Amino acid sequence: MIEGHGDDLHHYHGVPIRYNFSSNVPTIIDHTALYRYLSEQLPLITSYPEPSPRSLEISLAEQLGITAEEVMVTNGATEAIYLVAHSLEGKHSAIFSPSFSEYADAARLYRHTLSSFSQWPEAPQGAQAIWCGNPNNPTGQVIPKKELVEYIQKHPEQVFVFDQSYASFSPQEVLSAREAISLGNVILVQSLTKSFAIPGLRLGYLVSNATTLEGIRALSHPWSVNTLAIEAGKWLLRNQALYEGIEAQLLESSRTLRAKLSAFPWLSIVPTDTHFFIFHFEVSGITSADLKEWLARERGILVRDATNMGTLGSACIRVASQGEEADQALVDALRDWYQQQSSKQPYHSSSSPQ
Repeated sequence: MIEGHGDDLHHYHGVPIRYNFSSNVPTIIDHTALYRYLSEQLPLITSYPEPSPRSLEISLAEQLGITAEEVMVTNGATEAIYLVAHSLEGKHSAIFSPSFSEYADAARLYRHTLSSFSQWPEAPQGAQAIWCGNPNNPTGQVIPKKELVEYIQKHPEQVFVFDQSYASFSPQEVLSAREAISLGNVILVQSLTKSFAIPGLRLGYLVSNATTLEGIRALSHPWSVNTLAIEAGKWLLRNQALYEGIEAQLLESSRTLRAKLSAFPWLSIVPTDTHFFIFHFEVSGITSADLKEWLARERGILVRDATNMGTLGSACIRVASQGEEADQALVDALRDWYQQQSSKQPYHSSSSPQ
């Protein structure tokens, strides 16, 4: 449930990791002003936080043009996913694949019948809930909104759970909060963690109609979102102008990185609509775990082994552009690794984290 995710620096104690491509969260964002603000809020930790983060929900609702009853702030998008799975306990869930493994983990925990599909909109018959990352994680691809809406409207009997955590990193249009609510059978998972690169604070939220969220709130625990996270969320919403331009910068650096990697004939890149992407490689006898381990221990570069994300094979890596210097280091390391594999015995990982 926890193992096998990206950003697993904790598995590499004593290994000097210089560049971390394993998380889709960008590292180029300057949080100096946020750090200063949070340092001033530290005295608040001597009191309990709000039992539910109502003040942040009100701020979000105002920005999204919806009511506070139509948004629910959670301890990261992951808590949101598990709460939704709990609310659908025992249902038949169809999960678009490849995907973030937490959808299936949450569904199993709450005894869903599980199936998967890899072509939209070919969901299995009889599915009561459809789960889909949009943009998809790990591919970064976005399903056109028109296609989504047409299918949703034809299937009012199904619940659609769309994880839009990475929507702020894509120029493609996705469902707005108002559109999701008006459709009636849609639940959106969103992430301030991703949008503002604050994974350590854990801030996500759900958007749906008030009746659906009332049922989900009844399953949540009190005080699940801590005081500093709530304060950070409100500050970020007030100061979004400080973060403008990050999306364009990341998309451009991702295009440059993909162009450089495309020059390697042994590597193929899956098209993406975001700053992160999947690449497959063809080197006999070498798995993603082997390549990940070599990059970490030989070059101090951490990437995401994507083999546990479904239908991708055993030789696929996900990376997110992390700026010119880091991106060039990855390109150089992959070139050197391939040259080494061409002249030596394969490097097999004996202790790769799962």
